[in-house]
Amino acid sequence: MNLYKSLEKDTADKLLISIIIPVYNAEKYIKRCLLSVQNQIYQNLEIIIINDGSQDQSVNICQEIAKKDSRISFYSQNNKGVSSARNYGLKLATGDYVYFLDSDDYIIPTCIEKLVSVLKKYPFTDIIQGRATGWAQHDVYNKKHLPDYSCNRKWIKRTMLHRKPIPFTPWNKLVRLDLIHKHQLYFIKDILYEDIVWNYDMAKYISSIAFCFDKTYIYNSDNPDSIMHLGFDSHSWLIIINHLIQSIDPFCKRAQHQLILHFLRRTYRKSEINYRTDLMRLFHQMAQKCTFTERLGIYYFFFTQKNIQEYIHQSLRRSKT
Repeated sequence: MNLYKSLEKDTADKLLISIIIPVYNAEKYIKRCLLSVQNQIYQNLEIIIINDGSQDQSVNICQEIAKKDSRISFYSQNNKGVSSARNYGLKLATGDYVYFLDSDDYIIPTCIEKLVSVLKKYPFTDIIQGRATGWAQHDVYNKKHLPDYSCNRKWIKRTMLHRKPIPFTPWNKLVRLDLIHKHQLYFIKDILYEDIVWNYDMAKYISSIAFCFDKTYIYNSDNPDSIMHLGFDSHSWLIIINHLIQSIDPFCKRAQHQLILHFLRRTYRKSEINYRTDLMRLFHQMAQKCTFTERLGIYYFFFTQKNIQEYIHQSLRRSKT
């Protein structure tokens, strides 16, 4: 018997889905978020709320709703950031699959049901990707650009690294919890854009992915405190790019190089001048791993920035040390 075809309907209906919701000062949105989870047609849920040191009424709202639903567990920690909150939730989760939901967003009543229905069709898939509304990266998310299912590891990794049409975001995905724990796919703490590293690392181990083309997730683009409205954080990008460079593996190396070089060029353009030395160091590290053509691309970039002499000087100096 083919194990991947043996998931019966009644078994799929019994799958426990762990929904992890980090909360920080979300009093304007958290009730709507939690009610959208409570009202899911698919009922076999483990709802884990991690309060990340909120200082508004979020805690009271969460606790009041949790009292009325035995599926909800509420935990608090000092403010350590969304990465720490998600990692805490992962340690507590006991489901077959995990689903991340941001506290200012919400999901439609059929969200989990639709994702699980895809899982019934393609059992034991590593990731089931849902479709969001209000999120620009999903504009090209349809059957013209994607298969219903793929177990082509090369296609999966390249597509995940290309950022579209599979978004970097951890939310709106069913992900096998045992896969996360097996490969320690946790979130880096104390940085912004932590989902980029998580997606990059995840792409190394995903062997199957399926897609739900119905909208399941409502992204709140109007929240002024959202990361989308924060300024460019050069410090976070230095940490991210360094991690990506150190984590390059032989499989689909070109796609990894393209992504890292894209981030390097963009960060160099946007960062303050006091970050230039560190960025030069990362460019030099990356150049050591690149092909001849890719190194020419780096030289051309600095030529267009009218900074080719500084880059060559820095590279020669580092080569001698």
